[in-house]
Amino acid sequence: MFKRFMLTAVVLAAGAVSANAATLFTDNFNADPLGLYSTPSGWTVSGGTVDTIGTGFYDFYAGNGNYIDMDGSSNNAGRIDTVATFNLIAGQTYTIKFDLGKNNVSTETLNVGLGSSLLQTIVMAAGAVPSFVQQVVTFLAVSNESGATLHFEALGNDNQGPVIDNIELSSVPVPAALPLLAAGLGLMGFMGRRMRKNRDTAAS
Repeated sequence: MFKRFMLTAVVLAAGAVSANAATLFTDNFNADPLGLYSTPSGWTVSGGTVDTIGTGFYDFYAGNGNYIDMDGSSNNAGRIDTVATFNLIAGQTYTIKFDLGKNNVSTETLNVGLGSSLLQTIVMAAGAVPSFVQQVVTFLAVSNESGATLHFEALGNDNQGPVIDNIELSSVPVPAALPLLAAGLGLMGFMGRRMRKNRDTAAS
């Protein structure tokens, strides 16, 4: 019975976390016109250039619609930031999901950031990447931050680089589940101590 209660408490806590997940931003670039030196709708481009490719136009991953080559045709890799901004809340977990590939066989490096709270560097080893691979970057905000943008930045200069698609940013307000989890763990500790005391009393 004790084990069953313990499992129930954990499952309920996990359910409280997942139930509160909220999607903050998504983009698959399919509504953007194909072209070199492009600026995808809803994004700004800085530090270099990016290209919108796919659907028969430099279509390295056929069947996936449009996507962004982060190392644009100017031989100067670019950075894209969302026009939308986000207010990060201390204690909330944020998850960035996106599909990642590349259009050459060289080693490629991509930075993923959310405001000043997250900077994740992803390095793709040399070699072909025959299909998109979903990346999941999760972090816990330790302080409040207003006006944060989601950004991707390639590090390269050969006009062929990391390719990204199907971006999704979501948040999970962790504190909503913590009281339930804390109460469950506290009760489990109390029950454990009581059961040990009963066993000790019965044994004496």
